[in-house]
Amino acid sequence: TKARLIANGSGVNLPGGARSWNDVGTPVTFRVGPDELRFGEFPERLTGPRYADGWLPIVQLAYEHADVRLAQESFASVDPQLAAHGVVFVKFHLAEGEKSSVAAQVEAKSPVVVQGNTLRDAQGRVLVWFDAAWKWQRQRLVANLTGQTSATLAIATVPLEATDVSPLAKDGFARERAACVQTWREITARGLQ
Repeated sequence: TKARLIANGSGVNLPGGARSWNDVGTPVTFRVGPDELRFGEFPERLTGPRYADGWLPIVQLAYEHADVRLAQESFASVDPQLAAHGVVFVKFHLAEGEKSSVAAQVEAKSPVVVQGNTLRDAQGRVLVWFDAAWKWQRQRLVANLTGQTSATLAIATVPLEATDVSPLAKDGFARERAACVQTWREITARGLQ
């Protein structure tokens, strides 16, 4: 299952806007600052996308808005169970500035239910996992960022049956990122032999 990260960092699995395009997954739009402008809305304020180490499939972006620079890093899980559902990990933090906010607007086809640190569909399947930095407000997840904080999400392209353990638990973003790096280094090493 393949997820779709929008090149300017504005979201994951957003609608293509054409009848010939087959949309997949639950759309999640990222908004920044007190006015909740879409991340990457003005290309002249955007840095990236770039890949980690110049080639690894870990997408890095930065966006300047309201006197701060917000950084975003995204990658697809390589864990077989999560990869089968097209789970994308996304992390936000401040690259420059003192404080800002980021919002994740989930545009599900049915009402979203908040349960613990998950957003679920009407059947109880997980659409999004979120860490403690996020709060459910005004029908969206909102995280307030400072220079010392970050906010992470795991977004399922295909909803998953509920599990007891979040992939973000116990520094899950870092663990999943390290697994992604190791897997892709091994794949390319085999290809170069």
